[in-house]
Amino acid sequence: MGNLSFGDETVVDWHHTRAICGGDGLIYVNRAAFSNESDYEQFLVMLQKGLRSICHPVTGEAIAKTVYRGKEFYATPHETTPAIVIDANEGYELGRVDLLGEQLWDVHKAGGWVATHRRGGMFLLSGLGVRQGRAMNSYSILDLTPTLLYLFDCPIPTELRGRVLREILAPESPFSRHKPHYVTSSSADTTGASETCDPDDEAAFIKRLQDLGYI
Repeated sequence: MGNLSFGDETVVDWHHTRAICGGDGLIYVNRAAFSNESDYEQFLVMLQKGLRSICHPVTGEAIAKTVYRGKEFYATPHETTPAIVIDANEGYELGRVDLLGEQLWDVHKAGGWVATHRRGGMFLLSGLGVRQGRAMNSYSILDLTPTLLYLFDCPIPTELRGRVLREILAPESPFSRHKPHYVTSSSADTTGASETCDPDDEAAFIKRLQDLGYI
């Protein structure tokens, strides 16, 4: 294991590094720095406890709302999954002030970052057949794909972990006239994809999604 460099500058010496914050509250831990799994696990426990204890020096407010283990935060952990994920309280920026440096957090300043990552998002839907004025408080980003497949009357793979949000549609909606059609991936029609997708390109695409932690 060598160094992480940007240009000619060495940023991380992995031989002398146990953990880094790569931005947005994602903490990566160098497993090779520990001689056994027990030491690695103890370090994660200590790290989580320490991160939870960080408070604003003036207000005393905790910087972290929650400190997750990567394996519990991501549904399908991958080798590139961060070991720790910090969900910051509102008004704080994590890992962007001094990327890969010693300053983990800072308060949000006017003229600084105009957006950041939060667990809670917005889901807005309008148009023909959409139920009007319905509050949507318990939906997940995982529901988007099966719902979109349903709206286009496409087969929905049973492997998808989301659900079809039929309740967002008005009873008279033309989209409500059919039931979801579920299929296993092995029975899905992939004729069109096989005609246009090169196997090497498809393999590279899947590997890229795995590296990003999506599958």
